[in-house]
Amino acid sequence: MLGRQVTFLLRRPQLPLRLATSSTQCLSAQSLHTTPAVLGVTASKPGRPKKAVGEPSRVIKRAVKRVAKKPASDPDDAASQQVAAKQAGTTPKTKAKAKAAKPKAVKKAKKATPPKKVYTEAQLAAKKERAARAKAAKDVKSLKAAALSPPKIVPSNAYLQFIKAHKGDLQSLVNAEKEKLSEGSKLNIKGTLTEHSKNLSAAWKEQSPADIEHFNHLAHTTTEAHQAAYKSWVQSHTPNEIKLANSARRSLRRRESSSSSGSEPAKNRRTRWPAILDEREPKAAVQPYIQFSIARNASGDFKHLPLIERSKLIGEEWKALEVGEKKKYETLHSADRERYIDEYSSVHGHAPLAQLESQHPELTSAASAA
Repeated sequence: MLGRQVTFLLRRPQLPLRLATSSTQCLSAQSLHTTPAVLGVTASKPGRPKKAVGEPSRVIKRAVKRVAKKPASDPDDAASQQVAAKQAGTTPKTKAKAKAAKPKAVKKAKKATPPKKVYTEAQLAAKKERAARAKAAKDVKSLKAAALSPPKIVPSNAYLQFIKAHKGDLQSLVNAEKEKLSEGSKLNIKGTLTEHSKNLSAAWKEQSPADIEHFNHLAHTTTEAHQAAYKSWVQSHTPNEIKLANSARRSLRRRESSSSSGSEPAKNRRTRWPAILDEREPKAAVQPYIQFSIARNASGDFKHLPLIERSKLIGEEWKALEVGEKKKYETLHSADRERYIDEYSSVHGHAPLAQLESQHPELTSAASAA
């Protein structure tokens, strides 16, 4: 047994110094010359065949591979430093980040708020007046938007149609006057218009009945066309939209009549925002006194009296009527009121506001409280 071990050691060839690849660590000379007993190999088995003499055995190859797989324990190695740093809880990158951390920004001091401006009484009054004017202008703008813009019904008659037919004559007259003028002189437009109007008036008096009837027909046709366009425009809006537009127009008339100067004619202030005529709107119920006045005017007793005297006498008769006689006209008013409520509900989709307030007084109290 001892002889076999001595023979094996004498026949063992020298191993190369580097058995590992470039990715593994080189084995030291001491590990390569380690005896089989140190590597955990025993030579209890019989010797190898003669063809395998001179090469390491499989057992030694496996032992060398196990030693090559073990990491090197060089303390200066970079991998060893990273392992040690991980065990310590910090890495070189973490240390670099900690060193490169920016210092905290210093908070800027808050600017001191300037003291509030103190206004005088005159300045406060002027400020309130400007705010009131701005609010009024905003309200007027919203009212004008709600008032809508219906097409205008331009009045027409035979004489206006005659003037329209001779509109080109005025332009010819102006051009002729311009040719007569010398350089540097001005055209007298007012005198030219006055002369043209006199000529048209004289020419109108010379028109034959057939020509006048022709211009009457043109005026009637023009008025019908304007009325048809107006009606078509009204029909393109809902009854509620027309009702809101008329309400806005009433507000605009009140505003302009109160703010207009006294020099402006009252007629112009009343007709600036006329009501939009809607045939779908039901007629309001006739009051009992109006019912009585209509009946008295239809009787013919006041035929030759002026309107003022007639109204005064009818008012005195109404005051002298007994309760039973007044009851008849109140009954007529109640029936007419029921008719108005039914027509209003069918057109607008709800009862009149006065009817709703009488049926639901809590709505009126809630609206006044708000």
